[in-house]
Amino acid sequence: MVSDRRFRLLWVVGVVVALNLIAWILADRFILANFRQLEEERIREQTVRALNILGQDQEYLRRMLVDEAYWDETYAFAAAPGSTVMADNFTGDTFESNRLSAVVVIAPDGKLLFSRGYDLEARRLAALPAGLAERLPALQSLLGNGQADSARAGLLFGGGENPLMVAVAPILTTAATGPSRGAMIFARTLTPGKIEKLKSLALLDLKIHLASQSGGPPGVITLVRAGDETISGHVDLPGILGRHRGSLEVTTARTIYASGRASVEYFLGWVLATSLMFGCLFYWLLDHMARQSEKGISRYRLLFNGNPIPMWVYDAQTLQFADINDAAIAQYGYSRDEFKSLTILDLRPDSDAEVVREGVSRLIADGREGQVIPRAVGVWSHRRKDGSPLEAEVSVVPFRLNGRWSVLASALDVTEKLAAEKALRSSEDRYRQLFQNAPLPMWVVDMESLRYRDVNQTAIDKYGYSREEFLAMTIMDIRPPEDIERLRESVFRAKTGQEEVGNWRHRCKDGRILEVEIVLRDIPFAGRSARLVMANDVTEKENLRREADQASRLAALGELAAGVAHEINNPNGMILINLGLLGDFFRDAEPLLEEIWRREGGVSLAGLDFGLLRRELPEAIAEMQKGARKVRSIVEDLKNFARPAQSDQFEPVSIGEVIETSLRLTASAVKKAGALLVTEIDKELPPVMGSFQRLEQVVINLLLNGCEALPEPGRELAVAGRALEDKGLVQIVVRDQGVGIRQEDLSKIFDLFFTTKRDAGGTGLGLSVSDRIVREHGGKLKYDSVPGQGTTVTLTLPVLPRPKEKD
Repeated sequence: MVSDRRFRLLWVVGVVVALNLIAWILADRFILANFRQLEEERIREQTVRALNILGQDQEYLRRMLVDEAYWDETYAFAAAPGSTVMADNFTGDTFESNRLSAVVVIAPDGKLLFSRGYDLEARRLAALPAGLAERLPALQSLLGNGQADSARAGLLFGGGENPLMVAVAPILTTAATGPSRGAMIFARTLTPGKIEKLKSLALLDLKIHLASQSGGPPGVITLVRAGDETISGHVDLPGILGRHRGSLEVTTARTIYASGRASVEYFLGWVLATSLMFGCLFYWLLDHMARQSEKGISRYRLLFNGNPIPMWVYDAQTLQFADINDAAIAQYGYSRDEFKSLTILDLRPDSDAEVVREGVSRLIADGREGQVIPRAVGVWSHRRKDGSPLEAEVSVVPFRLNGRWSVLASALDVTEKLAAEKALRSSEDRYRQLFQNAPLPMWVVDMESLRYRDVNQTAIDKYGYSREEFLAMTIMDIRPPEDIERLRESVFRAKTGQEEVGNWRHRCKDGRILEVEIVLRDIPFAGRSARLVMANDVTEKENLRREADQASRLAALGELAAGVAHEINNPNGMILINLGLLGDFFRDAEPLLEEIWRREGGVSLAGLDFGLLRRELPEAIAEMQKGARKVRSIVEDLKNFARPAQSDQFEPVSIGEVIETSLRLTASAVKKAGALLVTEIDKELPPVMGSFQRLEQVVINLLLNGCEALPEPGRELAVAGRALEDKGLVQIVVRDQGVGIRQEDLSKIFDLFFTTKRDAGGTGLGLSVSDRIVREHGGKLKYDSVPGQGTTVTLTLPVLPRPKEKD
């Protein structure tokens, strides 16, 4: 007894030590590893955010340069550089307000037409920033043949102690036409003061180094930990000329890891205390169970004698019966004394002898290891005293009786049950093999109740309902409401026998509508009139046919749109320029005309009194400019529709930032509509590969459509962003409580020039362009609408696959 207690104590101590060691290993491998991963994700996110801010600053500089380079006055100056236009335009105030360090104009042959530098910190004119002058030819060569889309911006390293942010663009007319008359360059020195402003804007601790720090390719973020204090993200910044490159460093404190480590230490302390407490309790339980073992045997005997199931006890070594209950005596025909003279082998076929001995040996070995639990050992063949066979379902449990291992067994006669099950399986298998293995969806329908009586696995997979759901439904439940009446007529008109009843529409559990080709036959089923139905899905075939027709129409329409856009854009640009000139002329002439009007007591121009003309003409010019800009917007939409996006220009895009930027840009429209804005956006949405601006264009269009659909203030406009990680997708959902869209219009909303807002100025281009942009990104745009209740738009995009982590 003392030896057993010592063994149990050592066993419990070993378990406690092992549990604490495992807890430490698991905590380090999973909990701390998760905190380190979370820390890495955070510094990567901050580094990407810093890169985006730097990229937005470059894009702003490029757009500012394009506005100046694509200007008729600049174009004229490049042809006649003797004028003072550039000197007059680029004064100290201009440099200050645009935060420029240099402006340079170069002729096509490389001749310097104009250059002016400015020291933003000293606030005075200065020489060109170091390293810029000798790189002017190289910067000009980036423009190629000087097309309108060749303007670019980037960073310039290696010229001085501070990097330069430069933008270069060809000199073209205001209409962005050529030929190019050279190049124009804007430069901005990234001084420590400018870096500080970027830090305050990004709310990050960042630095820009003049040389590569990570040693990796541009765009790849390298992480560096400084002990337990800080973690830094390093990413190389490519130079615009490709010769030199610098790097961006973003640093943050390791607060996440420190918090995780403190949590792990607290957790391990709790595990140690808990394991010691449960170890003591477990030791007491083991000792108590050992003392109760003998008492348990007597309880088993009480249950044994009165059990209606045949039971016996036999010695594990000799296999001789030691005790038998009355139910076993009645089932096998032996008396109690006859039983005690037999062994368990006398009830079994001779071929089972070796199997029985091996099974008893394993059972006793398990019992010695403490596995004293009942177990079913299957159905075995037994024989009665009269030689008749029976099939018995046997369960056994080992235990110690009078110091020897014995086996308690029960043997339930299942002979009749097995025979009935075998006959039933034989008849069912023939039906199931044909029905379940059919490659097409099939079901059996009761013709009186129209309920499903059986369905095959193909139907379950195709329609999405479980077998239980199918059997609780009628055939009406998978039909669209508008097809119910036709179905009733078909059910009562159909003739007995095989019948081809044509195409029908079926509705899946997820709402998808399938076009199916139905073949059916009337059959008896379980004594009732039933119908066997087979459904062949022809949805894809029909969709392919419709899509082919639509694609051919859209291709022709795209070519027409591109030609019309080109023909309209040039005269419309001239109208905008001349309207601006007319407005400037009237403002300049207004004081002179007013003086004459007052002196002569009235002046008439074009048959109108000057007093009336002074009020009406500016408004007429403004309305004409507004109309011309709307024409330009429509032309741009037509060009976007006809011009597919270049997938090789896609880059990783943060969907969260797309949503946030779109919400900021549409804030005034949401406020004007009086909408109650509700947002539910996951904190860490996975990135997608695509164009930030074009995806932003789609989301803004959806938000504006939602605002315009609200009939009155106080209605809800909800925006959600969520990740479907198990499907590798990310979704943006925009839901409004607006007037909704009629069902007959839903299928046409993506058609070019289709609009329900023609009276409000709608062009029918917004959703056509948005749908094209989404499809070019490999995504899907889905509209669900209930008239009078609102519309839900779901934008689904594939996420950017995460790189596999190296061991």
